[in-house]
Amino acid sequence: MPAQAGHEDAPHPLHQQTGDTHGKAGAWNNLGTAYRGLERFEEAVATGERAVETLAAAEDWFRTGQAWGELATTLTAAHADPQQVTDAWNHSATAYTQAGADKEATASRTNATGTDTDTPEP
Repeated sequence: MPAQAGHEDAPHPLHQQTGDTHGKAGAWNNLGTAYRGLERFEEAVATGERAVETLAAAEDWFRTGQAWGELATTLTAAHADPQQVTDAWNHSATAYTQAGADKEATASRTNATGTDTDTPEP
């Protein structure tokens, strides 16, 4: 789907002006979740990726883990390649581990192993 004029800056102009990286990333994440709810998966994935990139650049590993989990959920809803979903859950687990959030890392690992990456027999 084509982006609307100004879409690339839409969720965070105030956050950008004030240097609020977490607010900007949260806005991207929330926008991605909204797009997912509207089944606008291409936009949901793109904004989810922006949230992950922003949080990782800020080295906020806990929120990066959350954002990767949201992205994995979006990829699942979009019927993406199961390996992409597994990779997103594994990235979530890695970020949570860096944050020292063992419970959350374990949950993400469990989600990763529960992803069906086998190709069904014809």
